[in-house]
Amino acid sequence: METIQVSVVTPDGAVYTGDAELVVVKTTEGELGLKPNIFRSSPR
Repeated sequence: METIQVSVVTPDGAVYTGDAELVVVKTTEGELGLKPNIFRSSPR
């Protein structure tokens, strides 16, 4: 499965750096899921 590079950074520094198949973040409107190449219109 494809992955994306993720870095989670706080004012104190990086707390996570690595690859992920899915990233889910909480927002004021709900949750947002990010997957690699979800917006790619044609295969490479």
